[in-house]
Amino acid sequence: MFLYFLIPPGIEAFTQRGFVWDGSFNLAPDLMTWLVMGICFDFIQEIRKIIILQRMKSHS
Repeated sequence: MFLYFLIPPGIEAFTQRGFVWDGSFNLAPDLMTWLVMGICFDFIQEIRKIIILQRMKSHS
């Protein structure tokens, strides 16, 4: 549910305007930001999984 709040305003503007090739250059920075944030979020989630697994191993 909270994933919605992670989506920056750029993608909202992108969906409202619709995709226009002329406007794609202006939207590129917003789309790159969205992509990078998505990659970073996935990376953080993977690290958290590893930490949780390590804690479970150390407890047992």
